[in-house]
This record gives sequence, structure tokens and C-alpha cells, in this order.
Amino acid sequence: MHKLGIKALQKLRLLTLLTSCLLIAFGAKATFAGEAGPFAEATSMEEEHGSVTGSVVDASTDETLPGANVVLKNTSIGASTDDDGNFTLRRLPAGEQTLEIRYLGYDRKEIQVEVVADETIELNIQLTPDHVEGEEVIIHTQALGQARAIRQQLGSNTIMNVVSETRLRELPDANAAESIGRLPGVSVLRDAGEGQRIAIRGLGPEYSSITIDGNQIPGTHEDRSVDLSMISPDMLAGIEVYKTIRPDMDADAIGGSVNFRMGGAPEETQYRLSAEGGYNNHISEVSNYKINFRGNDRFLDNRLGVMVSANVQQVDRSSHELAANYQVERDRRPGEPHAPVSINTLRLHDNSNTRQRYSGGVSLDWEMENSHFFFNNTYNYQNRDEITQQRRYSLDNNRQEWWPRHIEREIATLNSTLAGQHDWNVVQVDWRLNRSVTTNETPYDNQARFSESSALDRSGVNLQEMPTKELPGLAHNRIERSNLEALIHQNSERRQENLTASLDLEFPVVVGRHISGNFKFGGKHYNNFRDRETTGYQVFQWEIPDLYGIEGMPFEWEVDDAGRALMAPFIEDPDHSYTILDGDYEMAFIPSISTVNQMWDDYRDEYRTILYPRFNDYEARERISSGYVMTELNIGPRLMILPGVRYEYEHSDYTAMVGTFQNNPEDIDEEQMQEDFRDSTESRNMGMWFPMVQARYQVTSWMDIRAARTVTTSRPSFGNVSPQFRIDYDGGNVNRANTQINPLRSTNYDLFLTLHHNRFGLFTVGAFYKEVEDVIYQRNANIIDPEAKGLPDNTRLFRISEPVNNENMTEVRGFEVEWQSNLTHLPSPFNGLVVNANYSRFHSEAHYHGFEFERTAEGIVGVDTFRTAPMVHQADHIANVSLGYDYGGFSARVSMQYQGATLRSIGSRPETDQYTDEYLRFDASIRQRFYSDQLHIVANLHNITNREDRASQFTYDRPRSIEYYGAAVDLGVEFRF
Repeated sequence: MHKLGIKALQKLRLLTLLTSCLLIAFGAKATFAGEAGPFAEATSMEEEHGSVTGSVVDASTDETLPGANVVLKNTSIGASTDDDGNFTLRRLPAGEQTLEIRYLGYDRKEIQVEVVADETIELNIQLTPDHVEGEEVIIHTQALGQARAIRQQLGSNTIMNVVSETRLRELPDANAAESIGRLPGVSVLRDAGEGQRIAIRGLGPEYSSITIDGNQIPGTHEDRSVDLSMISPDMLAGIEVYKTIRPDMDADAIGGSVNFRMGGAPEETQYRLSAEGGYNNHISEVSNYKINFRGNDRFLDNRLGVMVSANVQQVDRSSHELAANYQVERDRRPGEPHAPVSINTLRLHDNSNTRQRYSGGVSLDWEMENSHFFFNNTYNYQNRDEITQQRRYSLDNNRQEWWPRHIEREIATLNSTLAGQHDWNVVQVDWRLNRSVTTNETPYDNQARFSESSALDRSGVNLQEMPTKELPGLAHNRIERSNLEALIHQNSERRQENLTASLDLEFPVVVGRHISGNFKFGGKHYNNFRDRETTGYQVFQWEIPDLYGIEGMPFEWEVDDAGRALMAPFIEDPDHSYTILDGDYEMAFIPSISTVNQMWDDYRDEYRTILYPRFNDYEARERISSGYVMTELNIGPRLMILPGVRYEYEHSDYTAMVGTFQNNPEDIDEEQMQEDFRDSTESRNMGMWFPMVQARYQVTSWMDIRAARTVTTSRPSFGNVSPQFRIDYDGGNVNRANTQINPLRSTNYDLFLTLHHNRFGLFTVGAFYKEVEDVIYQRNANIIDPEAKGLPDNTRLFRISEPVNNENMTEVRGFEVEWQSNLTHLPSPFNGLVVNANYSRFHSEAHYHGFEFERTAEGIVGVDTFRTAPMVHQADHIANVSLGYDYGGFSARVSMQYQGATLRSIGSRPETDQYTDEYLRFDASIRQRFYSDQLHIVANLHNITNREDRASQFTYDRPRSIEYYGAAVDLGVEFRF
């Protein structure tokens, strides 16, 4: 960056910090000034005050309107209705006052109210839909859901996007990741065609925080990211994506923070039951189904609220897949665009993948005069039953291999919260106790490896120019010379439990009629316990003859002249074959997965316990305490400013295994493990400050400008900070983690313009810029000076792999455009149109490590090199468009999702970088209502154009992976009563 730019940013940072301190101090002074108590008005201490509370609803349907603005006319005093349409205005001057109520898509309303000193007035405010040329506008289902999301977005004191509960039910999204992926700036990472994790603003899943009702979900992956495919949209009352955070939110959100709202029990009794069945054209079967129930009611004079939800779902995610590896033949020569690349491995997969989801939730709330208590519980579970037949062609060792594999995976999360809100007029107190548990378990992973040696005829073949689909034609396919090489079984578990306690106190601030807001501070403490355990079992090729004499085998062994077991007895039908991937590739000589499973199920005592997978196990206990102070000030009717600061302190302990391999790691036994390895525990202590300031300026009644400067972080993965350390003398490698590695720190700048009107809806355009420091990368290099690395002298020239902080700053920038509108002001039948469209463009410059030797006067030395490339998982372009239509009881919506090319992984040189190709997908949903909204018939179409997933290596003519999973159709019925 230019020096003048750096100086300007430094001045802006200093100005931000000073502004935050002054405004917080000013807010505190205004809050606690006055003789009549800590919240007396600073400029008129003798004036008497009262309060107004109530709800805002639709005049025709009596539905609550969350996000409606209720303000005292010609002042800065106001509030937005909550998720249940309720609001409270405190410290209003006694006497006759005028309240102004606004909600997008409805006529503005003014009402007169007589405020009584030291009393609370209750109101029920009804708004009517906007009118055009004397014709009443009917707010249809899609438009109402959109309007609610827009109002919440407009009323927020941050920069955020919202998915309403109504919209969640409209779109045919398989899980929560798919629903979030329709918002601006969000891309989806898919597995078997289904969204699994998300990247916000071009930053990978590990850089975002995922919460349920404000409580963090423990990570399911090593990098702390969360698999969202286990969460059904049918369980949610809404989704909030915060692009900028406040000081009262967890700071580990460089990309952003996602909050899933579970909702509670409104006053109106509601029950909803739905059932769907689905067809998948990839397997040509009706095998998908979903049953969903949600009900709520209130008892004891509406004091006790109960909400119960349940979801059962099965979906088939079977697919056909190609995966290829390439090698660089030599260095690039002058005049060449890149070094020549040739294929060395091709893998063909036939994947049978059945996923079952079970979700449930119970929410209880108890309302008192000035208090509200909550007890919420949610459980999400997903089981994946995967059977894969893999056929592999390896040019580097001239082999053809078959890998039948059966995996069962289980992912679950449990979230329990006990919370309270107390409104004691002079202070609002919120407290919360939470326990969250996530498990990611593979209880069954069973496979076998078969191979044919000297399997490929490469004579006269130019591998650099040969199309990928021609490689299988080189195989001899001599099944009589194919052997069983290994029987392998493994199981693993990752478990994380968070225990959290938090307390927030909020005081109203009133300074005359033109300055109002709140002063807020609080703290949080959470304990995070995480461990990982892996166990492996194997029968090696030289041990297989020991199985020949065992009675009761499901087949008769066949052996070659060398006494090695042949593959033939494991093949159910040698004549059976079929094609995959549009008929371009053949699957043949398929080993029986049931026979392979039976080997483990019946003869597991013959398997040797493999100890080396345990070397990646660890235990972690993280204790993070945080505190914050902030003030939100409304200065006049136009300006809102929110400065504050947050501090987080971490004290953590990590335990992992350290030691040395003298021989092949696969050969290590329990005795050697006791001699050469031990557990090591190291601690980590550090604190970080996060100053922030946000502002919103209402230029006109239909336009505002929002700006923010925030500081956020991202903590290292558990594998990077656990004290793992291994020397492999057999392979010449050193692997170690770094307990004292710094977390990432990002300074974020956002500027957004928002336009909103009943006619054109909501239009936003904005830009952001991030400076990310201490990005963690895996340094792979040769050891030149072992002593400087704290290593034995005999490790010279060994290859070391360790995480380190990048000294180079990473810059991420981009812009987002969004338009949400319902055309209810048009004459019938065009007034049923609803449009949602957004586009995002990102650019980043990250510095990636390389290592090479250079000859100098002192001899040959190792040199660290860096090259620039985009951030991994950053899509250059993201676009989403959905067009809906409502007419009477009929509702339909067609949606499009587009993601540009994305850097998938970074290689040691540009020729080995991998990219996910651009992705374009279409979905549709149709719904017909009967009997006054009590019966709904639903049809959902997924991936209408049968779009496949593709990835390439360096250039588009080198496919890295291709996966076909087909289109699907769901038909269902929903009852509401």
C-alpha cells in the first residue's frame, strides 16, 4: 500500500480509538448525571417521565410486524419492534406526545398518546398496507416475509443480512448452508452437491462464527469451522448474517457472524405438520423423505410459552466422481506460459451416499411483569452411510487399484440455554448460561485395497497431451494378476463441549429531546473442552496368508504362484460392468463390499492395531474471558453512532504426543510407543483488545449511509496449537505444531448506502476492505541449521512442516449490491411479483510460502519465497436471483445461484494450484394453499439443469475433479392449524 495510504489509515485508527473513548465517556456521563437518579435527563432534571409499551400488527391479518420503527416525533427517541412485534419506549416526557410508526410496505401512522409520569402506557398499534390509486395492496406471503427481513435489516445498528422464517419455508433448500448461500457475499462449499460449509466475503469457513440464539456452535472440523448440513431450515425462525460485529459479540468473526434464531411461542397458537417424498434422477428412485412438525401455545394467562419442533429427513446424495492428480514434468522455460504438466493418477468413484437427519427443539419461556425467562434446547443429528467403489489408475507406479470402502459418519450438536431478561426501568439486565456439545464421529470406516502390477501400457503415449478419458484405455485389466494388498479399518471421534456464562447490563441514555440511546457493558466466560481420538486396524499383505486356514470364510481363497491372495474371490460378478460420468468411464471387476465388511465383522481379532493414527490425537481446554463497554447514541433524528471496545483473554492448555519414529511408522508397536513417545502439555496465555465504531446517518426518510471500523480475530486450528512433535527418521521428516502461534487479527472497514421505499423496496450497495495480519500458513522447508530449530544434528536436510505466522499482510476487498422488492403497488395480477437479487465481487492478495535452495558465496542455503494469490475459498463473483409470484392461494418461486471460480487449494507452485470451476444452479418451488391457509400442497425442484461440480488444476483443460449427482423433485403436503 502507498505510504500516504498507510499514514491515513494510522490516523484513522487513532481517531477511531479517541472517538470511542470520548463517546463512551460522554454516554456514561449523560447516563449517570442528575439528582433525580442515575438516569435523569441531563438538561432537564426536573422533567417527569413515563413509558410506552405495546405491539405493532397487520390490521387485516393481525400478524405481528417485527422491525417496525416506533419513534417520538421530531426527536431521537425511538425503538424497533422485536421478533414478536413488541416495543418499549422509556423516559418519554410526561404529557401529550405524538408517536410515528413506519413499516416497509405499509402506510405510515401517527398516534397521540398521553404519557403519565412514572407509569407505563400499553398500546396495540395496527398498520394497513400501502395504497396505490385507491386500490388496496394485498401483502402476500412472500412479500410479507421479505418485508420483515428488510425491516430488521434497516433497524439494525450493524451491517447485516436477514433470512426470515417465511422465506426459509419458500425456498427448496436442503439445509442451513444452502439458505445462507442465497445472501450477498456468501459462497457455499459443497459435498456431493449439498451445501456443507460457507465462506463469507471470500474468507474460508474457519474465519466465521456460527451461533444458535447467540451461543457459539462448537466446531465440527479441525479448523474450528462448522458443518451446517446437519441443520434443517425447517427448525429455524430466521437467520442473521452480521458483516460487522458489535463489542457485545464474540470477536472471532473475521468473515462475519451467523446467528440461527430458534424462535419462541407467540401469543397465537400455531401448529404445523408437513410431509414430503422425493425422487432422485441420479439413482432413479423415490427414496427421499422429510417429516416436519412445529407447534407452539401459551398457558397460564399467556405467562408460560411452549414451542416444540421435530424434523426427520432422509436424502440420497449418491454421485459419480472423477478425481485426478498431476505432476510437473520440469521447470518452466523462457517463453512458456507455465511448466508442462502431466497426469499421474486417475480415480473413478461410484458413491452411494444416504444421509439421515434428526432434529428436535423444545423452548419454554415464562413472562412476569418485568422479567422474562427462557429455557431453550435444540438437537441436530446427521448420519451418513457411504459406500464407495473406487477404481484407480496410477501412472507413477504403473498400477491399477480397486478400493471398496464403507463409511458411517455421525455429526451431532446439542445446545441448551437458560437465560433471563429483566427490565427494571433504570436498567435492563440479560444473563445467560449455555452448554453446547458437538461430536463428529466415524464409528465405522472399513476398506480393502486390491492392485494389479505392471497394469498400464504407456509405450508411445504423450501424457502431457493425452485427454483424461483416454487413460483407462492403457490398462491391461488382467484380473487374474490382481492381488489383495491390505484390509483396513479405522474409527475416530472429535468432541467439543462449551460451557458459557454471560451478563449484560444496559442503561437508557437521554440528553434532552435530541440525544438518546443506551450505555451497555457486560462480560462472558466460557470453557471449551475438545479432544480427538483415532484408532486404526490393518492386515498387511504379508500377513494375509495367516488367514488362509481359518474356517468359515465367506469364500475360498485363490493364490498366485508367489502365494499372494488374488482378487477374484472378492468379485461377485466378473462380467458385470457399467459406465459413469455421462458414459465416458467404465466401472468393472467390482469387489463385494459386503465380503470386505464381513472380514472385519467376523475376523477382527486377526487385524493388527495400528498406532500411528494416534499421533494426531490431542486434548484441549480453552478458557476465554471477555468484557466490553459500548454506547449507542442517537443524535437528533438522523445520526446514530455506536463506539465501544472489547477485551478477550485466553488461558489454554493443550496435550498431544511427541516422539520419534526410528523405522516405518506403520510398524511401531505398543512397546516402541512407550519407549519413544510421551504426552506433552503446554499452556497458552494471551489477551487482545478490539476497538470498534459504527455509524448510521439518515440522509432522508428513504436513504441512509452506514460506516464501520471493527477489529476481529480468528484463533488457530486445534492441530496447529496442540504440542505435536514427531521426527520420522525412516522418512526424513519433522512435523511439529506451535502452541505460541498468534491468532489472526483483522482491521475491517465498511461503507454502505441503503435506499428503501414502499415502491422499489430495498436497495443496498457497499464496499469493504480488510487488513488481515498474522495469517497462518504451513511452512514446508528443508532443515539447514538443526540447532537453530532446536532439533538434533542428525536431522539436517530433513523436511520440516510447521505452522507459522505470515509476516506479510493479507488484503481483502470487495463490494456487494442487493435489491429486494415486492411489486405490490402494481395493478393486479402483477402485484404478486417478488424479487430478490444480489451480486458480490471480491479481490484478495495473500502471500503463500515456498522454499528453494540458492547457491551463494557461503555455499548452498535455503531461502523462503512468497508468491501472491487469492485467499483459499474466495469466489471472485457471487450472484443470486430469485423471482417469486403470489396469486390468491398460489405461490411460486424460481431461483438462480452463481459462484465464480474459486481457489480450492494452494500448491507448492502455480502449476499445482487447484480451482473450483464456476457454478450455476437453478431451483424452483411451487405451493398451493387451500381451506384458508390450513392445507398446503408443495413441490420443490432441485438442481433443475442437472449441474455437476467441477474443479481444475491450474488450467481448465486439466480436470481435478468432476462430480455428477443429478436433479431431484420433492412433493409434499403441509397442514396448519
